[in-house]
Parts: sequence; structure tokens; C-alpha cells
Amino acid sequence: MKIGEEIKVHIVQNGKGRESLWAEYLGDNKVKILNIPFVVNTINLYDIVEINDEKKITGVISSTMKTYYIKWEPSLLAEEIKFQWKQICEYLNKNDKIHKESAYAGFFSIAVPNKIRKQRFFDFLQKSPVKLTIME
Repeated sequence: MKIGEEIKVHIVQNGKGRESLWAEYLGDNKVKILNIPFVVNTINLYDIVEINDEKKITGVISSTMKTYYIKWEPSLLAEEIKFQWKQICEYLNKNDKIHKESAYAGFFSIAVPNKIRKQRFFDFLQKSPVKLTIME
């Protein structure tokens, strides 16, 4: 692997593969996570993690973000779902420090900097034009 190369790394829990993520190789078996997990919230966007030779994550070195899973009630009509998602994206884009990745209609993951207080973030979500619920 070359420094700066994008590679797939794997989260393994209890001996089972849980999720694969894109990461930038930093050298010395360290990588920077480049996307938001959908299944596991112990690894976050931009975390610096250690990997083994099989590219499995073995530990977190540093973390600056927190991952939350958000659900919303999608319409039954495809065009309305697109409109709802557009409203959500436009609203969340008001805070350029928050990152999101859609999994499917009605569910997405979001990465929030650790320096943003949890209550402040929850209050921000409550003002969304589409009702958003945090799954904990």
C-alpha cells in the first residue's frame, strides 16, 4: 500500500465481518476513515485507526466525530421521497460541519464533530422541515 492510497478496511466484531469502509492509507498500518459507517458507531468519519495485514481495523487512535443514525418517515411516492430527501439535505447543509450518507429512504447516518454539544445537535435536528428521529 502506498501513502495516500484509498483502500477498503473492514470492521470485525465477535469474529464476524460487520462493515467495510473506505480509508486513506497513512503509513505504518494507520488509515483515515473516509466515509460514515451504517452499522457500527464505534468507528467514525475521519477517525485515524490501526489495521492489520488483512486490512481489519484493530484499534482507534484518534476520533473527532460521532456517528448517529437518523430515521425519517418516507412518503409512499418516489417523487415525494426525493423531495423529502432534498429538504433534509438542504437543511443539514446549513451546518457545513455535519456530514451525512444515505443508506435508503427513511434512514441515513450522520457524522457530527465531537466539539458540537449533543443537545445543540439534537435541537438543530428538531427544526428540520422533515421530522428526524435519532436511533440510539
